[in-house]
Amino acid sequence: MLFQYIIGDVDGFLFVVHIYVGYTILMFVLFRMVWGFNGSPRSRFRDSVRPPSEALAHARDLLRGKPPRHVGHNPLGGYMIVAMIVTILLTCCAGLIAHDDDMAGPLAAWLVGPGENFFREVHEFLATVVIVLVGLHVAGVIADRLLRPGDRIVQAMVNGHKPGSVEEAAGEQPLAPTRRAVLTAHPSLSCGCLPMPRPMSIPWCSRTMTTTIKP
Repeated sequence: MLFQYIIGDVDGFLFVVHIYVGYTILMFVLFRMVWGFNGSPRSRFRDSVRPPSEALAHARDLLRGKPPRHVGHNPLGGYMIVAMIVTILLTCCAGLIAHDDDMAGPLAAWLVGPGENFFREVHEFLATVVIVLVGLHVAGVIADRLLRPGDRIVQAMVNGHKPGSVEEAAGEQPLAPTRRAVLTAHPSLSCGCLPMPRPMSIPWCSRTMTTTIKP
């Protein structure tokens, strides 16, 4: 994310990289949104998004250095997931239509007129918010790792398995099958086929909205 933030204002090849990475991030975000409704039990929003009172209670326990154990996402982590998904999605959408006098997103020519840079400013602002949220998320993971080392939070984030008691394991539902993940990911792959705006002098990476043709 930080790399994507840095190269957003760089010309040439890195700007092309910025666009392709942006498409990839959009694919993952759309997948995670759908997976939050039909994915593995602990990945669903109904499991991770708890009442605000539980999130506040967890924050107080965290400040005391004694956060309670949660088999799935803790209440603060659930709200952080939703905040990052929404903010990243809006950032990607604003980037698709953002432009100013010399920089254009892939769909800018279709949706806005020359000289307007509102969506570029929105894109840059939301990108900053994303960096802040990612930093807070990393800080939360580090705090959880230090205060509850037995949970192996980083490992659980990668493979979906967290150490627990026999009683906890007995109450867990199985992970969603791989074929469901493949079917869920398929529609999001269409983001890589988004059409390019016209007119643009260089498809995919043009920073010129119009081309002047001399008589």
